[in-house]
Amino acid sequence: MAYTLYSEKRTIFHKLHPISKFIMAICATLIITIFTDPLFQAIIFFFGIAMYFGAKFDRKPLSFAFKPLLSLVIIALIMFLPIGSTIAKKNPTFIGPIYQISNYTLGLCIEGILWSITMCFRIFSLVLYVVIVIASTSPAEILPALKKTPLPKIFVYGLALVFRYIPVVLNEFTTVREAQICRLVDFERGNLFERGRKYVSILIPALLVSAVKAERIQMALVSRGFGDLKKRTHYKEISFTRKDQVLTISSIIILILAIIGALFYDIGMAPNVRSPFKP
Repeated sequence: MAYTLYSEKRTIFHKLHPISKFIMAICATLIITIFTDPLFQAIIFFFGIAMYFGAKFDRKPLSFAFKPLLSLVIIALIMFLPIGSTIAKKNPTFIGPIYQISNYTLGLCIEGILWSITMCFRIFSLVLYVVIVIASTSPAEILPALKKTPLPKIFVYGLALVFRYIPVVLNEFTTVREAQICRLVDFERGNLFERGRKYVSILIPALLVSAVKAERIQMALVSRGFGDLKKRTHYKEISFTRKDQVLTISSIIILILAIIGALFYDIGMAPNVRSPFKP
């Protein structure tokens, strides 16, 4: 089974330039990081969901990305609920037992609940907007798009190879896992540490196979004269259209408005919750 989030379609997002989609994702990431109000985080998340299904993407990439996050969200809930009092600006509003540990007063409080909900929406929203970009951008389009930027050539090729070979590495991981299952290794039994030890039998072979593939890629680049020519041609040239300009400018404007609103008018900031972007 080959893992890939990209699917060939003719939606509006598939026709956009990769750089404009990257800028949109970066702006969305910054806005998600700035806001601390769970209501605004929910608006950002459901706006992304509406944008995802409005563009007629398949459900498979989203479910593939969200399933591993469920355990991470549960950990975030368990972690931030009891320490919510430490991120309160003033006296927290406790609604449960209180525990005094050193100079900190821990316990279930309103601020902790709001912060936990915010972190859950943040995790899902960040992954959602990354999936929108990856699911609508072909790996073959990333290299010619990034080469038009002032980024160093080595960095551009490295980033393009990362996008291209993430599905290959995931496929190797699955292949090794299925081979270990054929050898009667049960990854579902045992406690957390026992299952973690079993996954070492997958990680090491997968890393070795990835290292062999990386060496083959390096040999292929050298044999094709990588770096000898200052200017390289591409099979498909990508141009920046008016739609890309609209998406880029609107994303930057929304980001600026979000920063101004959060810093000067407390828009998107949860009450009585500390923020690293505002003293």
